[in-house]
Amino acid sequence: MLHVKVLSPAERTELVENIASHLCGAQEFIQQRAVRNFSQADPEYGRQVQQQLDRIKQQKMQVGVT
Repeated sequence: MLHVKVLSPAERTELVENIASHLCGAQEFIQQRAVRNFSQADPEYGRQVQQQLDRIKQQKMQVGVT
């Protein structure tokens, strides 16, 4: 996968964080579809995006932001 072959670990982390931060405002079915697509390309990549999405959602719940 391009992100594994070309990007450094720090760049991959930043990419996952950017994708998740933009997806978190989308409707749930869009989030699920995106994660499924990323997972089909690379299961680890999809897992990382889902994990970051979950973190962002949890943080928003803790501060009361919807």
